[in-house]
Amino acid sequence: MAESSYDAMHAAHTRAFAVVEPEGHWKDPIDATVTMAEIDAVGGTMAVRDAVVHFTATCPSFEYGVGNVRVKADGYRNGPAGDG
Repeated sequence: MAESSYDAMHAAHTRAFAVVEPEGHWKDPIDATVTMAEIDAVGGTMAVRDAVVHFTATCPSFEYGVGNVRVKADGYRNGPAGDG
């Protein structure tokens, strides 16, 4: 059976979110500094942006450094869909 387009999208979002997912709980605020290689390996900043929006209903910010990027977002718990 072929993988549905939703399943493929969810799998891509899961891979991209894993790069910036908070250590404590996925609903926590995001503040991750990762290498550009890690970002590129999951499809680039737009893939990470889409994954953060998908899982947290918040928009991330990107602060670029030399070879790395800091990704910050309010996180699910603090966002409009949050339970906190």
